[in-house]
Amino acid sequence: MRFTPDVARGDWILPRLRGWGVVGGVVPRGFEAYARILHPVPAHVPSVDAEVPPETLQWSEVAARSSRLPRAVVHPLVQWTSISGAPGDSVTLADGREAGPPGDGALDPAAWSALAHHLGRRTAAPDLLTAGVWNGYGELRPGRSSQLFLAVDEGVPTPDELERAHAHAKTELVASVDPEITSAADDGPLLELPGRDYVLLDATTDELVDGSWTRTSGLGWYRGLPGASPNLLWPADRAWSVASEIDFDSTLVGGTRALVEEILADEALEAFEVTEDDDLTWTGDAVNRVPGGE
Repeated sequence: MRFTPDVARGDWILPRLRGWGVVGGVVPRGFEAYARILHPVPAHVPSVDAEVPPETLQWSEVAARSSRLPRAVVHPLVQWTSISGAPGDSVTLADGREAGPPGDGALDPAAWSALAHHLGRRTAAPDLLTAGVWNGYGELRPGRSSQLFLAVDEGVPTPDELERAHAHAKTELVASVDPEITSAADDGPLLELPGRDYVLLDATTDELVDGSWTRTSGLGWYRGLPGASPNLLWPADRAWSVASEIDFDSTLVGGTRALVEEILADEALEAFEVTEDDDLTWTGDAVNRVPGGE
């Protein structure tokens, strides 16, 4: 992925958005079909070292293994609050692990890889994609970030060792973000959509499939810590569109019936078909009783 100042290429999106909190207010209306992809849920054993990567589970697995009763039904408009009992809460599984909450705002690289396999086959322009990244990510401003991973020799570091490690880590963190992206996030040019502004980047399906974008995009991925991720994606022929609203724990895809059917059939993605006017807020889950719903 590489920064582009050409925000006019996104002008087609705004006229096709309508409705707060609904599918067609996040991803453009007018496509033949739509899919909602639930973001994977991290699960870990609380007593295990925090540096051990958590396993990821699908929502249906978490609901089935939850110690909380009654267990939620996972369906196209399910909300995490229906499974956990409260916004942002984790779920205690029957085996003692803690699961969740799922990440807000973006798919993880593994899910992007699975999705991009299908996206690339359903456009005539797989190498002419545009990715949009929300300009509010703190990761895009590394010079002001306190998120550092310090590596020092074994034993108790001296003050000088800590200072050198801190300076080295700061240099690495700043180098992980393209300065053009930082500048655009602060001062533009930005694609302006309702309530959200986006820095745009050129992208290809290949880099989404192989995950190389996390190393080369300049979005702040640093020593295994995640940086910013695409919130929007579309090809030059506008055959489909992908959107991850920053406050939602699912990603939406609009495209052809064939594309949506492929996504729904992929076991690596927990996806459901939705419609343009489906409600993605807490109150949209009419199957489960949503605690604290507005």
